[in-house]
Amino acid sequence: MKEYIKKNLPLVAGLAIPVLMILAIIIAVYVPRIFAPAPKFSLLYFAGETYNSPYVYRVQNGVLIETANSQYQRDYIKSVDYSQQPQLYIYDPKTDTSRETSFREAQNFKLSSSPTSPDGFEVGQGNYSGSIFSEIFGGGNRDYNARYLKGHGIAKRIKLTNIGSYPYYYNDLNFLGWIVE
Repeated sequence: MKEYIKKNLPLVAGLAIPVLMILAIIIAVYVPRIFAPAPKFSLLYFAGETYNSPYVYRVQNGVLIETANSQYQRDYIKSVDYSQQPQLYIYDPKTDTSRETSFREAQNFKLSSSPTSPDGFEVGQGNYSGSIFSEIFGGGNRDYNARYLKGHGIAKRIKLTNIGSYPYYYNDLNFLGWIVE
């Protein structure tokens, strides 16, 4: 066997190098997931657009406030009012679920409006989900409404309620802040 390898060293190297490259890519993609810390902080968001809403939510000094929407206009037909207050949601990364919350409840939270959570994650918009094999050989699923928690070398797809359910608005996630207390 040793003599065969010595005689055919270029052939063995030509077959071994691609296999080693594939293994290196798999290790580079999947090992960070094993050692990355789990996200700890929940996030507060609302889904949908605010153009037809009389109020807009924002974070000021770590507290959620509601301000008048300067762009709000009633429909030109006075008998029809399309105003709708955007619904607030809390995403819990431990259970990977979102739940509806009220403005009063959300005001009790201490919020950080920084795009990066205190534990180093941020919410990103994705458009592609697939495995390492679909990355190499093509395929996968394109979803422009997908959202990910990105940080520490990983990107985890998260399930947010009502994201992508407003047909006329492409980016309907309105991040308000990380719940720090």
